[in-house]
Parts: sequence; structure tokens; C-alpha cells
Amino acid sequence: MTAGSRRRRLDRDRALAVLATLEASAPGAVLRTRLGALSAVVAGQPDGATAFPLLAAARAVGPGAAEPVAAFREFRRAVARLATAQGIDVVLVVDTQRRSPEGRWLWMEEPDPTERHLAALSRANTSAAPGKVVAAAGRQERDGRAVVRIFFDIAPGDRSRAGRAMECLLIRLRTDVDYDFERLADEPELGHDPQGWRARRLREADLVVVFLSPQYLARERDELGGAGSAFRVARSRVIPVELVALTQGRSALGPYAGLQRFVPQASREADASGTPAPGLGALRSVALERAVGELHVELARVVAAPWRHPMELLADALARVSDVALDRYIPNRWIHVGLDADDADEPERAQATSAPPTGRVEHVVERMLEWARAPGPPYLVLLGEYGMGKTVSSQTFARRLLDQRRDDPSLPLPIYFDLRKLATGLRRSDPTLGAILDDLIVRSWETGQLVPAVTATDVVTAVQDRGAIVVFDGLDEVLVHMEESQGQAFLRELLRVLPPGLAGDHGQAGTGKLVVTCRTHYFRTKLAERAFFLAEGRDGVRARHYEALHLLPFDERQVLAYVTRRQGAGGVDRAVELIRSVHDLAGLARRPVNLAFICDNLARLERRVADGRPIDAAALYDELVQSWLARDAGKHQLSPPHKLTLMEDLAATLWRAGTRRMGVDELERWLRARLTEEPDLRNWAKLAGTSPDVLAEDLRTATFLVRPGSHEFEFAHTSLLEYLLARYLHRAMGAGDTGR
Repeated sequence: MTAGSRRRRLDRDRALAVLATLEASAPGAVLRTRLGALSAVVAGQPDGATAFPLLAAARAVGPGAAEPVAAFREFRRAVARLATAQGIDVVLVVDTQRRSPEGRWLWMEEPDPTERHLAALSRANTSAAPGKVVAAAGRQERDGRAVVRIFFDIAPGDRSRAGRAMECLLIRLRTDVDYDFERLADEPELGHDPQGWRARRLREADLVVVFLSPQYLARERDELGGAGSAFRVARSRVIPVELVALTQGRSALGPYAGLQRFVPQASREADASGTPAPGLGALRSVALERAVGELHVELARVVAAPWRHPMELLADALARVSDVALDRYIPNRWIHVGLDADDADEPERAQATSAPPTGRVEHVVERMLEWARAPGPPYLVLLGEYGMGKTVSSQTFARRLLDQRRDDPSLPLPIYFDLRKLATGLRRSDPTLGAILDDLIVRSWETGQLVPAVTATDVVTAVQDRGAIVVFDGLDEVLVHMEESQGQAFLRELLRVLPPGLAGDHGQAGTGKLVVTCRTHYFRTKLAERAFFLAEGRDGVRARHYEALHLLPFDERQVLAYVTRRQGAGGVDRAVELIRSVHDLAGLARRPVNLAFICDNLARLERRVADGRPIDAAALYDELVQSWLARDAGKHQLSPPHKLTLMEDLAATLWRAGTRRMGVDELERWLRARLTEEPDLRNWAKLAGTSPDVLAEDLRTATFLVRPGSHEFEFAHTSLLEYLLARYLHRAMGAGDTGR
């Protein structure tokens, strides 16, 4: 496992840039001269060099010293003090070899940002907001003052309103004792694309002042699909200023809502007294001068303080919000799933209600964290039926591990990927691991950068050499689009991130782990499931390499806990009464996704009761079925209307046969027959050109069917079968066909 933050050596060009920054900020002529001498030695090394001759550097820095290497130690300490004062995390390192000075080397080190970037990627993938970590750039000096390039980000319609305040602020900034504020033009030059020009200015600036107003927020949404682009594009400090008072309004502030905004004292006083609070653009005369003075002090304070990018602060804020959200999360119970041949006839999973084995944690996320922290199988597969909470569990696992690493950096870094984001073209081909990872990174890296901060190579290195845990969530989302052989090849590529030969049976020091989630009923049989994850007996993958867990439905205690947290203590009794009043709704509520749907509709159901109208169970089930189908949008091969018709026909077939289940071979024969006999389905299948095998996978994976045992399929709940049978009878009676 990792043991704290890793560092990397600077190559020649990066070392020269850092030395130039330190030289420009050195407080005395002697230290500046010595830094310049070291730069000359570094510049004389080959392009790409990461180590430099110690003796040559020592002689250049301390000419005439009797023992130049010994004298160089004091120089290193002075450089360390200067770097700390400037907020630059760089150190000079000398090798510890006991040889003659002529054979020794020195180099410069800085924190390796890869781990931070990967953590930010996981935070972005497991929350609704992005995260970005950016290193602060060094400053130049002019006339003894540090140059700070400042950019005013203003909506075009706000220029007249901001004009007076900006003019007063610029006059103030020109008098600053420590900083030479250099204004970057805030209007695009003639012939330049406004969006591209603005993005370049945001990246170039050392300080960005965002003038917040309804016009600014509206422009952000129109141009970039969401507020906060300055935070996403800018590479340095961003200060939001309320040009128009937004404290009492209904404007959606996006990421600005969770971050400190500059609000003039006059606005704060007005807000406290209950009177309309003016923004900076509405202030005049003495109030404006006072507010501009406050803003000048704030800008200087922000520039001088050790800096963290606002996206880092936002990620931290989201983590705190996430902690609250996790408190509301009801963890799933689980049972072990054997992937050994001897376990092919294991008890049916849908009927399993017992607690996990004695001495094992009950909740799946806790079990996953236990697996992550201890030696054991390198792979974990999380299985479950539709809507049982696989994605929520895997995301919660990643978020909790990220949060725990703040106190214990030795814990493994989780790298979370949502396979639903994989490009459609890659799903229909045979992509390599590199292509898969690069595509997921590009589609997940929500920082506004055209070039992501990490690559597929970084992910593989983190897993194989630094003990990271990669999470591939939603494997069935990809497999449902593939032929069987393509699906097996896809899993083989995912396992290349940590091949079994490298991982060993119980992990090895320095190597990480891998998590995959998948719907159980994607697989035709239990044996097919086993064969798939064991790579059909090839590539050295064995059952002992896996920790395999299956999510169980909620029990009554979990249902009650979920409703309590969603509805509050005061609404629990009413909610439970409503759930029990609809036929078998309590049984459907054991599936988390259905329980969430029910809670979302409780207010509507309560209104019906309050109006004296009966609860329409058929309408509720119809909405539930439509919600179920909508949740699988993008996965469907059969169209949702065709699926619903097929499900109605299947319910009738099972009813006539006097059974609830159908073996997988019989189910696929039944599907082929329906595709042949039903003219509309036959014509659609012919035009779509989709293979019968892929359609069969879609029927198993993205409808209302589950596989509770080794090879038979059934509806996820008896009440669903009854509802679909009623739809079939209603359709048949309308068509005058009551004999089928």
C-alpha cells in the first residue's frame, strides 16, 4: 500500500523554471547570485536530465570554499527556507552514496500530482461536482513588487454596472505596497472568438475576480452547461464578488454557493437589518470607496496566503456534504457467492435472508472496506439484481476510502470509473485497456480541461505499483451491447490493469486491487457467471482470486430506516400505512430502487387519500414499470414498448403453464418464437439487424426478470407478474382475443 505522498524528480527545464522563480524572489543579492550559478550548471546538462553533478554545482555556488560539498549543505537549507516562504514545495536532494564527490549527484523533487489527480477523478465520478488540483505558478517581480496578473470576468451586460467599481478598484490596486497588479484586458480583441479568448485569459491570470450577477450566472449556463466555468478553467486564484446582491435571491449559484464570496460590508449590514442588500455595482460615493478598500485588502490577503485552488476547496466541501449523505445511506446486507465449481448448486440467492457468517460485518460497504485494508483476494465482484444498490454501494465505498485517506494516507487510493460513460463505439468493438481507460478519463474528467491531468498509464501504475484500487462499476452496461466472445475479451482487458500473475492469490506488497459490479441476471446460468469471471479457465484466473458478494433485498428494518430518513420521524407512520395499503407494495419496497420511487410518490398518494379518492394501485404500478424501463435508457436493444409487450406475453405464458419460472434455454426459445410470430416484432428485428444472442441478453438484463438460482429466470416480484398479466388480459380483451 502507499505510504504517504510520493515525490518526483524535476527534469532540466522544470528545474530551471523553479530556480528562476526562487532567484526572482530571493531576499538578498548573495542568495540570488548562488541560485543563478546553480541554474548555469543545470542548464549545461542534456535535455531531459533529472540529476546534476554535485561537485560542479557546489563549486559554482561556493567558489573558493575549502570544502565545497560541505558548504553546499548550508545553501540547500537556505533554498528550503526560501521555497517554504514562497509556498513552493520543492527540495534539493543529494544522493547518499559514500564515494568521491566527483561521482555524486543532486536533483530537485516536488510532489507527484498524479495521486491527487486520481483522487480528484474519483471524487468527481462519485459526486455531482468536479474537483481539480493545480500547482501555483511562480511570480515575476517589477520594481521590487511581485507581479500579479488580474483578470476581471464580467458578463457583457454588466460592464456599465461594474465600470465605476472596477475603476476605483484599479486605482487602489496601483498603490499596493507589495504587489504590482497587471490588468489583463477583459474584452475580446477584434476577430477573436469570445469564448476561446476568455478561456485563455482565465488560464493566464494569477488572480481572477468574478463579478457575480444573474446575467453572469445565466451566461455560464448558456455557454458551458453549468455555472462556475471560471473555477473549472482558471489555473489560479478565483475570487467571486457579488456585483448584484444574491444573498436574498433565488438564483442558482452552483459551486459559488459553497465557497466564500466577497460581499461588501454595506450589503452585509443591509442584509442583517432586513432591508434590500445592494451589491458592489449599486454602491456609490463613500460606500463604494469603503467597499473597494475592503476588496483591495481581501485580494492582497488571498494573493499572499498559501493557496489552494477553489476546486480543491469545493471538493473538500463536497466531501463534508457527502458525509451527511452517507449518514442517510442504508447499507445493503450481503452473502458470499462461490465461484468454485462445487458451488454451482448454491441455495437460491433471492431466498437468502440470513445474516453474513458469524464474525463478519453485516453491511456490504463495511465488508468492502475490510477487504480493501487487509491482505486477501485481489479481485472483488459485487453482484446483484436490478435496483439493489450496486452503484450506490461502490460509490460509497470509494468516497469513504477517499475520506479515510485524509487521516491515514497509507490506505489504498480508490479510482472509480462508471462504465456507462464508455463511448458507444468502444462498446461495439474490441477495445484495449488503454483505449478503455483513456476514454473513461476523458468523459469523467469534469474540470473543463481539454487534456486530462491523468492518463491510462497513470492508472495502471497506481494499481500495479502503488496499491490503488480501481473500481469498474456497471460491467453489464457494456456487456449487454456485445456478443459473448466480445464480452469475455472486454473483461480480459479490464483484468490487465492487475493481471492475476502480478497480483498473486492474496495480493502482493505494492500491488493494488480491482472491483467490478454487474447485474446477476446478465448471465444465462450460474455456471456461465462462474466461467465468465474465471476467463473460461484461461489466463490463470481462479476462484481464489475473487471475493464475490451478492446484495440482498432490504429487510423490514432497513425499509423502515430508509423511510424514516427520507420522510422524517413525523412522516413514518403515514408512509408505512400508505405502503401497506397498496397490494404487495411492501414486498416491492424491499428493492432499494423501488423504495426510492415509492418515497418520491408518497406526497401524491397522500393527496389522493386526503381528497377522499382511493389509491390507484394499477396507475402506481404503471409508473413504477415506466420508471424501471427509463432507468435502463441507453442499454435497451429491444425498444421499451416492445419490451413491455414481451413482458406481458411472458406473464401470460407462465400463468397458463402454472409456474413462475422458466429455464434459460426455454426462455430464449420463447423469445425467438415471439420474434418470428409477432409481425411488428419480426419487422423491427429485421430492420434493427441485432443478433438474437444480444436480444436475449437484453431480455435477461434490462427488463423485469431476475435469475434467483442457477439457470431459471422469473419476474423480480410476484406482484409484477400479476400486474403484467392484467395488462395482457386487458390488451387481449380489447383485441377480442381471449383464447390465447
